[in-house]
Amino acid sequence: MHCIPTGYLEHIRVYCVGVELYLESGNTVRNKKKFVYTSEDIVFDYFKFIKNKDIDNLMELFAPDAIVYEPFSKITGGLKGKRSIESFLRVAIMANDTLKHQIIIEKKSDYKCGSNNKSDNINNTNLITALVKFEKGDSVRARFTFELASYNSDNADDATTGQKYNRIKTLQIQFLK
Repeated sequence: MHCIPTGYLEHIRVYCVGVELYLESGNTVRNKKKFVYTSEDIVFDYFKFIKNKDIDNLMELFAPDAIVYEPFSKITGGLKGKRSIESFLRVAIMANDTLKHQIIIEKKSDYKCGSNNKSDNINNTNLITALVKFEKGDSVRARFTFELASYNSDNADDATTGQKYNRIKTLQIQFLK
């Protein structure tokens, strides 16, 4: 079974996850260390990496100071930092092992950060919300709201110096009735 983009309906794209899907565009740069993603790339790669049990690439999607708000642990203030997030994602990978996913991009918005600090490498942030239907016999729906931040690469040893790359700053997961 092949899952492909089914088209555009007023800024909503429907995709299935479970097969290898490679998105190439003029602004997508891929190398071993850094990836330049569109916001949709990050959302779909998040689910692809969970499906493929690829914790290393999954963790690369997150900013170092990322926060995940999820309904299971009930931790006030969310899971902060990559170590806490990685533990949660390892459990999510196990829980998603045999599930099918249908992902609908619900909405997307961009806004500029108000930082005047020149040492701040964050340029702008955007929100993207995905409605996800998980299926294995029964189905459950969830809303994943990704806050993505665009950073400048400032690593002098990196070929991407000066390029922008997106990372997940916050992720809010809510299950729907």
